[in-house]
Amino acid sequence: MSTELNQELISSMEQTLAYANKKTDQAEVMLGRAESFSLSADQEKIDKYQISNARSIGVRVIKGNQVGISYTENLGQNSLNEMVDLAIENAAIMKEDPHQKIVKPTGKTQLINDHEKNFAEDSTDTQEKIELCLSLEREVKKLDSRIKSSPYNGYSESTGESYILNSEGLLSYERSKSFSCYTSCLMEEGAKNGMHYKGISGRTFSDLNVESIANHSYEVAKGLFEAGPLETGKYDVIFTTDCLQDFLGCFSVIYSGKSTAEGKNPFKDKLNTQIFSQLLTINDLPHFEKASYYHLFDDEGIAMSDLNLIENGVLKSFYQNSATASELKLENNARASRGAKGQLSVGGTTKVISHGETSENELLDRPYLEIVSMQGLHSGANAISGDFSFAISGFFHRSGEVIPFKGITLSGNFYQIMKNQIGALGDQLHANTYKGFFAPKIRFSELSISGS
Repeated sequence: MSTELNQELISSMEQTLAYANKKTDQAEVMLGRAESFSLSADQEKIDKYQISNARSIGVRVIKGNQVGISYTENLGQNSLNEMVDLAIENAAIMKEDPHQKIVKPTGKTQLINDHEKNFAEDSTDTQEKIELCLSLEREVKKLDSRIKSSPYNGYSESTGESYILNSEGLLSYERSKSFSCYTSCLMEEGAKNGMHYKGISGRTFSDLNVESIANHSYEVAKGLFEAGPLETGKYDVIFTTDCLQDFLGCFSVIYSGKSTAEGKNPFKDKLNTQIFSQLLTINDLPHFEKASYYHLFDDEGIAMSDLNLIENGVLKSFYQNSATASELKLENNARASRGAKGQLSVGGTTKVISHGETSENELLDRPYLEIVSMQGLHSGANAISGDFSFAISGFFHRSGEVIPFKGITLSGNFYQIMKNQIGALGDQLHANTYKGFFAPKIRFSELSISGS
């Protein structure tokens, strides 16, 4: 796919960089642009119609060992020069950071990521998108007379672009486009009720399947219709893939080279040490074939390759940018992350947990709790200590019987569970809703539940 870069924007960035280079040792200019269109529907009417177009340009300057940033939304050259001057002023009051430098490109100086996975042209008429949004509620309500409402329904699409120029000769560009929609189902009859929400995303409008998410929302809501608490005790647990990603995400600080350098990672001294069960291997795979996004380079313009985070329970890597790698005296694995308005940080791509050897039939053969919804997750989790406590809903599978539950609490210590209470991993990989996380079914053994 050929891509024509916006030469007018590049020219403004080049002038800004030239101005910065006269006053600093190194500089980097980043421009980000985002367009979005969103709709929501209620009572078979569109109740929100929103179009937004945001563009910002930021600069990171290094003078001596001090780093300053600034940004503006005004692309006039005077405003851009003022932005550079403010970044220089900001650098003057910052403490020294000898590890942060603008890095030289390791290969090509011009990098373009316009992979077909990330971006596809769209010619869908707006009226068709409105009709899709309105159809979400209709599809849900027609499924069962006990459905009181479909309170949340929406459609959105977004397009993003990012340019980076730096004083070491780099010009990078990438773009993305995505579509998504969501719906919900609320069932009520007397004192009984069940509620569930489901979304879907895709790279094209045609990827959105209204019928599938309507049916999913209904089936889960119907399953939870007569749910109540379970007896307090210890139960084996299996999370849905979306819930598993959210649960693990609360403790992702352990992979951050930035948090490690700042002394905020509880495993900062545990590299090459077993921290989790030997059954667990986790990789960060920027080019994973089944993922919805193809990552080519990071936000310092360094080419990305596969990264082993956990191997058979052993912590193998932290996400690193050039600065964290320098400070920790480790290899830079090209996981720099930065927006036009922000400081240099780190971030991952597609996370994949390797499948195990236990067949799913065997994995699901014994009683277990299937967790399909979690409430208060982030407020109930402490990433440093690993302690967590939050409400869950789902289904208790026992000897062919499926018992819905809600109003109970799951609690424990994440780090102890990940090391000592992983019983088995299934032999198939499953994707989360947005195809950015892949994992087998994981059976956690004897987790603590507080119920009736």
